[in-house]
Amino acid sequence: MNQDFLKLNKNIIIGGIVAGILAAVTAHVFSDQESYVLTTYTVLAEYVGFFGVFFLLFYLDNKKNYKSRFWRKRQNSNKNSINQVRHIIWSRGDFLLVN
Repeated sequence: MNQDFLKLNKNIIIGGIVAGILAAVTAHVFSDQESYVLTTYTVLAEYVGFFGVFFLLFYLDNKKNYKSRFWRKRQNSNKNSINQVRHIIWSRGDFLLVN
């Protein structure tokens, strides 16, 4: 259990670092824009960077634990798993945009 907790913390920290870098680059690129445009693009880049990296790393760390027998028997399990991750990332992004 402690190993899983450390993996989760590692994923959060790496996601935060990527989000910070993306936010800094976005702020630099849009520095000549109005403040509300700069803030909007920076926050969007931060959310996409953090949640995208976090979900990808979380999935890669835990894909063996949560695969059922059904997925193991399928020929295209990797393709279907990638589609599931895309669905999770896009649905989380839609949720953030609505709220």
